[in-house]
Amino acid sequence: MAVKTSYEPFYNVYPHRDPICVSHYPNPVTEVAPADIYGRMGLGGPPPADNVGAVYVHVPFCASVCIFCPFNKMAYQENQVEQYMEAVKAEIGIYASSPYGSQSTISAVTFGGGTPSALSAERMVEMLKSVQANYRVTPDAQISFEGSPATLTLEKMQAIRAQGANRISIGIQTFNDKMGHHLRMSHDSHRAFEVLNEAKEAGFENIGIDLMYNLPEQTMEEWLEDVRTAVRLGIDHITVFSLCVVPFTALFKMIKEGKIPPTGSVELEVDMYLEAKRLLQEEGYVQYSVWDFAKPGFEDRHVLLYYTQQKDLFAHGPAAFGYVNKLMYINQGDIQEYSDRLQQQFLSVFIASQADDLEAMHGMMAKGLRMLAVKREDFTGMFGYQPEEIFGKTIDDLVARGLLETDEHEIRLSAKGIVWGNNVCKEFFSEANQQTFESRVKLARGQKPAEAAGEELK
Repeated sequence: MAVKTSYEPFYNVYPHRDPICVSHYPNPVTEVAPADIYGRMGLGGPPPADNVGAVYVHVPFCASVCIFCPFNKMAYQENQVEQYMEAVKAEIGIYASSPYGSQSTISAVTFGGGTPSALSAERMVEMLKSVQANYRVTPDAQISFEGSPATLTLEKMQAIRAQGANRISIGIQTFNDKMGHHLRMSHDSHRAFEVLNEAKEAGFENIGIDLMYNLPEQTMEEWLEDVRTAVRLGIDHITVFSLCVVPFTALFKMIKEGKIPPTGSVELEVDMYLEAKRLLQEEGYVQYSVWDFAKPGFEDRHVLLYYTQQKDLFAHGPAAFGYVNKLMYINQGDIQEYSDRLQQQFLSVFIASQADDLEAMHGMMAKGLRMLAVKREDFTGMFGYQPEEIFGKTIDDLVARGLLETDEHEIRLSAKGIVWGNNVCKEFFSEANQQTFESRVKLARGQKPAEAAGEELK
């Protein structure tokens, strides 16, 4: 498919189109002594009145590790799984039994990874029961599991559905077997269709999938056929990611060695994004974040609570990141170190940063624009200022460049700004919270950030 000239104004806005979203702010930079974290987080005192938050549980295991994945994960080993299960249940108990956690209400629970579906049905249920037994989970909470077509089974989905899970998110990535072969996917298109049918058979009425674009040798028509297939299947929530080639991954090495073709140009990537957006919106999907599209009423509540409303995110598991009482934290990534701390009755946080009011304002703009807009009444209600009083120069510059729009109700990404949303969001990082790509990747793995730009990833 030829490049659409109408999209040319969306090209070359930044030197590079940032593939990594704003997932946390402020960026954790300070190592915290195990004995200090409980007090630093303020878990010994009550939360704000009517505190409603979310819970995230990171499951680091995969039946097979995807060659493109930059996150904290490891091949399934039974002895490590046993160690993990005991540790994560202990961690849930510490947070949920604290005065702060016990008086907070949880409206969204997400199990992500890694691949939660690498676990047995019994263990998936056991983790969910631990959250439900310890936290004050609302009766209408959205309870979501991520999974891979290679390890999700009808039995597993029936088991978690019976325990109260009401949303499933499946890493399809592509329905195209040629593309799947390039990425060494552990499932094929037949299994992709099969697992989606099984999710419906298990009783899930809120089904989401991930799709990736700008894959090696992928054409526009191949990409749009993936999107059309998802629409035909009636998928409720579709998240679209451009393929991110991260230096330490097997994919990076294989492309460098010529074993896999490289990804397409940035111009093709922009065209693919905009064509998918056009198609999905024509089919009635609502875009509510830089990369999320959903049928009305099927948005990911976890995302809305944390990014839009700046609510607490109680995070559990190795390398999980959370935000509690304005403390942004990341857990130990190494499962042995993670477990050792919890055996000593310490929380397994290894790096954190406290958000003062100014940094919280930076965070609301950076995280809020990931969700396309920041409402003025929310910002002023939380901080007592208009955004322009704090970020006037940045906002004026981005408006002049056609990346932001403002009115009396909100500050929002423009059509061009949405395409380059990950870049625009980071314009609101404070000077103290700037990060290199290498540092962000290391944090995602539960490791110390690079001490200097360009430090080799290992």
